[in-house]
Amino acid sequence: MERRQLEYFVAVVDQGGFGRASEAVHVTQPSLSQAIAALEKDLGVTLFHRLGRKVKLTAAGEALLAPARQVLRDHAVARAAVAKVRGGYDGTLDIASTPTVAAHPLTALLGRFSQLYPGINVRITDCDVPGGAAAIVGGGQCEIGVVRLPAATTGLQAIALGEQEFFLVLPPDSPDPGPGPVELSVLAELPLIATPPGTASRKRLDDSLAIANVTEPRIVVETIYRATIPKLVAAGVGASLLPRHMAQEAAELGARVVATTPAVAHEIGIVRREGPLSPAARAFIDLALEMAPFGAEGEQP
Repeated sequence: MERRQLEYFVAVVDQGGFGRASEAVHVTQPSLSQAIAALEKDLGVTLFHRLGRKVKLTAAGEALLAPARQVLRDHAVARAAVAKVRGGYDGTLDIASTPTVAAHPLTALLGRFSQLYPGINVRITDCDVPGGAAAIVGGGQCEIGVVRLPAATTGLQAIALGEQEFFLVLPPDSPDPGPGPVELSVLAELPLIATPPGTASRKRLDDSLAIANVTEPRIVVETIYRATIPKLVAAGVGASLLPRHMAQEAAELGARVVATTPAVAHEIGIVRREGPLSPAARAFIDLALEMAPFGAEGEQP
């Protein structure tokens, strides 16, 4: 089998079909189809169930996917290592992250990283999905993840970078909670705004409710659009637990912000596969360690 065939195979999986895959890898659809057919012939298996314009991996295709991603990753690492020797950093760094961690500290890291390494392109993939960073980084779709820890599993290593702290954010017309902190059990009395079950943000809320022994929370709005939550709180819809940067945004809109006891926080860091890293990933990790620790910055929002 050839690397090009594996590239096309992975593209079909990621794009969900042959047409979009051919556009993504800049070849004609007949050329891509022929390459996949040649790969299937070489392996002696069918890799896809063809369902009209859609495709679904067969069991053999599922077995091939992670090794194929790793071959492509190793190829990219090799090219990047040679490029570094040639006199510069280039290529693409694929990073998995969740929305709250991507907003902070990943944005701060990338701001500095892009200044130091302008030749490196960065692609960020949302890993707030079933399997999370363990599946996306472990499966080779991304080289590293910047996520909530612990996210390590077999074959992955975790590098701690600090903590992300969360605050209780209340509508502007709520009774003044005082300087705080307030008991976490107050969540039982509040209408809450949350993300859907299965998301990292919802798990954090559920964990906080469990710590506070709140068994029947009143969730009045459930939304996948995290960026709207500070605005919903400021509009008086309900309360929420938000990371510092989002709590600050809500405070600027008039919401009341208070710390809780016990405090709500989790460790954040980088996860990576075992084995060699591309120069771009190594440079990113070195920069992250240089800028760490991340955590509480300044006063309460």
